[in-house]
Amino acid sequence: MVTILLTGVGSPGTQGTIYSIKNVYRGVVRVIGTDIKNCAGKYLCDRFYKVPKADDKYYISNIKDIYFKEGCNLVVPQTTKETEILSSRKKELEKIKIKILVNDPEVISVVNNKLNLMEKLRENNFDVPEFNLSRNKDELKSIALMMGYPKKIIAVKPSDGNGMRGFRLLDVISDYDYFNEKPGHRISLEELYRILPNKLEFEKPVMLMEYLPGKEWSVDCFKTEERECIVVRERVETRTGISFISKIEHNHHIEKKTREIIEIIGLKGIFGLQFKENEYGDAMILECNPRVQGTMVASTMFGSNLIWYAIADKLKMKYTFKPAHSFINNNNMFYRFFSGVCGNGESL
Repeated sequence: MVTILLTGVGSPGTQGTIYSIKNVYRGVVRVIGTDIKNCAGKYLCDRFYKVPKADDKYYISNIKDIYFKEGCNLVVPQTTKETEILSSRKKELEKIKIKILVNDPEVISVVNNKLNLMEKLRENNFDVPEFNLSRNKDELKSIALMMGYPKKIIAVKPSDGNGMRGFRLLDVISDYDYFNEKPGHRISLEELYRILPNKLEFEKPVMLMEYLPGKEWSVDCFKTEERECIVVRERVETRTGISFISKIEHNHHIEKKTREIIEIIGLKGIFGLQFKENEYGDAMILECNPRVQGTMVASTMFGSNLIWYAIADKLKMKYTFKPAHSFINNNNMFYRFFSGVCGNGESL
């Protein structure tokens, strides 16, 4: 029996992650789930525990207690913050025989911060989108104007923000269709200036980056010394940052760029990258997720179970490895749909 401690089971991708973990050897893999609150994901797990936030002083002790109580073999983090905290304590935890599926802290400190990621890649002559850093409102305004606003759309995001948190597009909103368009991330510079805090310096630096208007891809990756699996997925339709329709494709250009990034940063195990086209049709790096990505189940369903590869490799188990080129035919489509659970009041 293999027992996996899966964190962040309230995240949208949990059902796909558990499917990937359990679909290999039915009945011989247990999943112990954790989250900071009761969530629907608890019903997909064999057992569930509520834990403090990752930056709480009792978080690590909770993880230790659950790991040993349930006889776990491996911790698989699903959230950005937990990945960061668990990586920072990795050596300490490994000394007491707790295994974690996470990159080393030197890698996490680069990829979990968009500014650090872009600077690291640029230092190594890797082509990245134009970006600048602002530390206060006046600096943000002057940089936006320098980068071409209002003639050009500018992307704005906290340097260490994850997901869609804090993301805005600076744009002169003159053609908004009130009756037919859903609210989006577009905002004028004047409106953003008004809602930002009136402080001498921001709580955290804010990045301004060139707007990338074209196609977007997620790349699911598994990497060891001996094996590599890279699956490129075009994000055909997204909602609130989540892929609802994906097309798995051969894309040698993005695969090449992915290998270059892996080499520069030293990524290993399981992780994901995101790319988006600029106005000239070039795929530019957007971010790196050093953990299981929310739609990696698409790769599982089409033949390459990267999540299980990473788990089995970490636990030194035998597994059947299928490289991506063995199943991709450029017509593989993945469609997401929702289900749910019912509860009494606020309880689940």
